[in-house]
Amino acid sequence: MKYETLKFDIDQGLGIITLNRPEAANAINIPMAKDLLNVAIECEGGAPVRSLLLKSEGKLFCAGGDLKFISELDNIRSGLAEMLGYLHAALGKIDHLDTPLVGAISGTAAGAGLSLVSACDLAVAGESVNFTMAYTAAGLTPDASSTFHLPRSIGKKRAMELMLTNRVLSSKEALDWGLINSVVADDNVNDEAESITEDKLTLFDIKKLNDIDDKMIRGSLKKIYMAAKRNNNKTSEVIAEMFKYLNDNEIMNDDLKSMLGEIDSSAKDNNRNTGEDVKTDNNLFDIKELNSI
Repeated sequence: MKYETLKFDIDQGLGIITLNRPEAANAINIPMAKDLLNVAIECEGGAPVRSLLLKSEGKLFCAGGDLKFISELDNIRSGLAEMLGYLHAALGKIDHLDTPLVGAISGTAAGAGLSLVSACDLAVAGESVNFTMAYTAAGLTPDASSTFHLPRSIGKKRAMELMLTNRVLSSKEALDWGLINSVVADDNVNDEAESITEDKLTLFDIKKLNDIDDKMIRGSLKKIYMAAKRNNNKTSEVIAEMFKYLNDNEIMNDDLKSMLGEIDSSAKDNNRNTGEDVKTDNNLFDIKELNSI
């Protein structure tokens, strides 16, 4: 599919979404919102992606909604409704995908740009990046899923502070607040984000879980598996819980053992690559710290 305002490439299971309106600070207009929705539909429809990377072209990550574009619409109210309809549908679909979304944040993320950051499962930002909501400064209310994701990421009080005062956060402050996961040199943002998707999120093809007949079991395993992918420092414990769940409920079989064995082996490799100690007992991991996830 051809996209007007972004690029979408798939490389060995990694889906790379690149906001591509650098001349407009990657601000979101109706075509971009529609492009994001089409990417989500493509992924939902079976595109071979196991993780997604969101990045941008140019000096800014995303300046939010394109106010110039909006001001030139014949019917601003109708145009805003159309744009937000596409954008919210896109973010809703991405949020329900089995694939985690990793953000590579370079330059300022403002308004809906900050909302995109909050929608990412993991995010890496450059040292010079700033974050601000900016909605009320333009007489607008927050959108693009920020009212859902931000309080869950940084807490209600801090989310309200960003929304009501338009406070500008540095990347260090954003890290301290829990909005992002790490801060790196500006030139290393994309490489660091890609290394996360390649080295830490490629545990297992989750689509194999679709072969499990019992819908409740299948759903539970997917939730446990996604928790493992979103909590890299707890991956081994979460995988162990998958084994424990199946054994305790006497539903373990050879096929499930094979599936979980692949995850088990990959987790060991990941821990070795990151220098972490691996504690095993009969091919299971120590799950004492699972309750802290």
